[in-house]
Amino acid sequence: MNIIESRGVLGESRCGQVLHLLLQVDGLLVDAACKPLLRETCGERALLSLKHPHIIKAYGYLHREGVLYIVMDACLDGTLEAAMRSTTMQEPKLCKYVWELIEAIQYIHLRCSPPLLHGDIKPANCFIRDGTLQLGDFGSACFEAVALPQPISPLYYPLQAQERPIPSRRADLWAAGITIVQLMRPTVLTRLLTTMAIVDFQSHYRDLWQAAHGHHPALRTALKALLDPAANWLEQEGGVPHEEHVLVSVLDSFPVTIGRTDHPYGSDLEALLLEFRTLGIEDETRDILLRAARALTTGAERFRECWPEYVEALSRLHHSSTYPFPQTSPEDTWLHGLTGEELHQKISDVLILLLGRRPHARRAWSAALDYALLE
Repeated sequence: MNIIESRGVLGESRCGQVLHLLLQVDGLLVDAACKPLLRETCGERALLSLKHPHIIKAYGYLHREGVLYIVMDACLDGTLEAAMRSTTMQEPKLCKYVWELIEAIQYIHLRCSPPLLHGDIKPANCFIRDGTLQLGDFGSACFEAVALPQPISPLYYPLQAQERPIPSRRADLWAAGITIVQLMRPTVLTRLLTTMAIVDFQSHYRDLWQAAHGHHPALRTALKALLDPAANWLEQEGGVPHEEHVLVSVLDSFPVTIGRTDHPYGSDLEALLLEFRTLGIEDETRDILLRAARALTTGAERFRECWPEYVEALSRLHHSSTYPFPQTSPEDTWLHGLTGEELHQKISDVLILLLGRRPHARRAWSAALDYALLE
């Protein structure tokens, strides 16, 4: 790892200045943020092995003038905290950032083995790079099996655990919910903070949930799943399997086009096929979805002609007996006249019914579209 050029200072951390350097890493030029560390932590070591479009990429460590730095991609667009202070966030961008944050949490909780807990989710630790959210600052992160008490801002921690704040999956989800409230209606938190002697946001759940009033239904779904004090589903339903169901349901409530070009497999077709297997999509179902996606990328008219064939094949595979829309006469179907995102959304909704309402159906259709576009 060689320093090519020093480009100044990006900001301040608890341990000193975050340097902006141009580095050569494994033969590649990296526009890097170098954050000083007092010591190497478990969370930062784990960050080096994470590969996800919504988690900041770390390359390794750098020793400079007696200081240890962790080297990461420089996020020159700042943080969510800075973005929410500088301008009113439009709803499409708000939905996109919330979707990307939940995708990142799903990855560290359910795709890492053992599960990785972030421990410090908040707007200041959500970075923006090329218009995409990336979760960063893993200094407080730890693996679930070895989580220990540590100082955590009470604003981002459930009340019942504040006396002994140990990072947990539930605490990460609560912190994500409070982050979403801050993005939508920061005045709600300001009002509650000024009227409460103790941070008991869970008893004010309705006030927090009202922050989503008038916003996209997916944002209300997200807040209900993340903040509802009655949602002790982690304990009731065996933890990991039910958390996955809840998070996938939240992600599936967003418009199908959100995040569709930001999957971790990028342009790797083999990785896309692996994604289908990871989602539990059988090969025959996958092939039908891919045929449908290829037809749609060819043109809406071609897709409408083939749609009855896809409906029949999927219903046969998944024993679906009722349909909310006609299967024949393409010129008279519910697809007629629809284009763009509205067409994608309708197709996605019906595919969920045809696949037996499995929670990964929307994500599988998204993957099929990516595959068709990349072939």
